Amino acid sequence: MTFEPILPWWAFLLLAGLTLVLRMYTLYRVLVVVGKGSQRKVVVRWSLLTLVIVCLFAAAVRPGIEADQQRANQPAAEVAADSNVNVFFVVDRSLNSRAEDFGNNQFRMAGIRADMQSIVDQYPDGRFAITSFATKPRVDWPLSDDIWSLRALLKDYSAYESDFDSVYQVDVGAAADPLKRQLELAAQQYPGSNNLVFYLGEGAGVSKQAATTFDVPAELVAGGAVLGYGTTTGGRVASRLGDNGELTYFPDPAGGGGEFLSVLDEASLRTVAEQLHVPYFHRGLGDSTSTIIPPLEPNSSTAVEQEVSLPGNRTEFYWIFTAIAMLLMFYELFAMAREYRVSRMTGARGT
Repeated sequence: MTFEPILPWWAFLLLAGLTLVLRMYTLYRVLVVVGKGSQRKVVVRWSLLTLVIVCLFAAAVRPGIEADQQRANQPAAEVAADSNVNVFFVVDRSLNSRAEDFGNNQFRMAGIRADMQSIVDQYPDGRFAITSFATKPRVDWPLSDDIWSLRALLKDYSAYESDFDSVYQVDVGAAADPLKRQLELAAQQYPGSNNLVFYLGEGAGVSKQAATTFDVPAELVAGGAVLGYGTTTGGRVASRLGDNGELTYFPDPAGGGGEFLSVLDEASLRTVAEQLHVPYFHRGLGDSTSTIIPPLEPNSSTAVEQEVSLPGNRTEFYWIFTAIAMLLMFYELFAMAREYRVSRMTGARGT
């Protein structure tokens, strides 16, 4: 039996302890209010609702049984590698991503969104994670194979709302530490899988913040790419959308009545590519992602004969606990409706 919780264990223990305290306090308050003749019924109802919570906690840790590892020869391992892939997106969501110099005066974020969606389509059986950044990193999507929900997230994925001064504080390497932790965890959790890293951004050319270095061991990255968006001449950055749909733009801080232009910094992006051990590509409107999808290396951990756990062979048991919780909630709703009806009837007789 193995577990793949949706939250870290310490968070589960904290929530479980807090829930236990609240449930015990609730039981105490109810027993104080009701008479002795009704205490048994109250304890039964309290126990059933508590069991619902326990079942939800049990479902959230995702218990299951892993399939036995099997000996795979090279062709079989290559097939497994196509689906046993962890794709890590590192996305610049600073104000620079709202510059209008991508394709036909579109936001750079439009190109970032399109490429992310296309890469997801390339690995329909893969696992995906998204770490975004501006001045600080944030995990927008922990590593998961829930592609259906991921597509919904990417549909409206956009740049952060922030003050103009934030463009001077963007750290192109802000995601270095969380990315390294995720890569190491994926290597432990999914042995034999390939980690692909796709960094999507602009390089933050006007930033005054010293860039954090990506200290990622080469063996943790099987491929990927750094993708650059925008132009070296720069694009103006929208500040807000008016009620009439009209955009306003950030003015040039140097004065003169002009508009601020966010410039693509390819030198910074090439440095990031070297640190991540992946190539750099400049992206334009309509560019295919087929040219940036890395081929499986012959000496990859999944491309040689070895013991591998093929994805999709894990038997999940969370649905059992959710089904029990649902049945208990149906009973609770039935009991509430019955009590309401009895109360109404009693009130009618009293009048």
